[in-house]
Amino acid sequence: SKELAMKEFFLLCLLGVALSAGCTQHQTMWEIARTQLTEQQLSDIEELLSHVPNWNFADEYEVACYGDDIKSRDKSRSEWHYIDIPIWAPGFTPVPWSPPEWNVVSGLEYCISVLQNTAKPDSERAVELAFVIHFLGDIHTPVHTMSRYSDEHPTGDRGGNEFKISYDHYNRNLHQIWDHALDQVAYQKRPLDHYSISYIQKKAQEIMKTYPKEDIDVDFGGDWNNVAQETHQVCVDHCYVGITEGSKPSHTYLMDGWKDLEKLYALAGYRLAEVLKTVFQVINLI
Repeated sequence: SKELAMKEFFLLCLLGVALSAGCTQHQTMWEIARTQLTEQQLSDIEELLSHVPNWNFADEYEVACYGDDIKSRDKSRSEWHYIDIPIWAPGFTPVPWSPPEWNVVSGLEYCISVLQNTAKPDSERAVELAFVIHFLGDIHTPVHTMSRYSDEHPTGDRGGNEFKISYDHYNRNLHQIWDHALDQVAYQKRPLDHYSISYIQKKAQEIMKTYPKEDIDVDFGGDWNNVAQETHQVCVDHCYVGITEGSKPSHTYLMDGWKDLEKLYALAGYRLAEVLKTVFQVINLI
């Protein structure tokens, strides 16, 4: 019926928004990185990205979403977006755990190694560059670095995906609310218009003003495990503190979490810029 068709259309629209809502955060982190790069470096990056096979980026920010967008065609790297480092709930007996072969740490290492290998075709290196830009955001997102084990979730809550909350249509579990910046970064519909680009640029400036590069420790010793552990600690300190399953996050919960999340976004942008500077400096010397 016409009414049923309209309902199905409405649900599909909601689904589309839900699937892409986390991207504005990635675009904001990418904008922070962009401010740290020279025009020549940005030009080199954009030239290489033009070689991503069968893909046209609508603007300079869409590349930050590539890692999620490509899932509609290829899910082979789905596990590369996270690493489920355990959080043991009080009273729960820890069980043996080791990371799977492929996760956001090993994924980043692989992508960077291919990106800086000039013997590889530009098309391959371009894809890895797009993934590096995206995965830098994921490894600085707390719910992408943990899984909490408890009596309610004895096999882990899958980065908070199984920990249900009451908030809105787009934030129905702990993973979603943290993935969506604790509701502190407004979703921007794609393709971005002038207003949306201005919003992302303004939000990036706000974050950098709060956390200037010289005031935070950007160096991580080149070990992505250190970054994953650093991000994981934010979840240990905040994700499950002051909230119970099925409840609505309080304003205090959101604001306390945002303080550390905002710092992680700044670190993601600064570190991404440093990685790309190093990679392209090496490439240009070859």
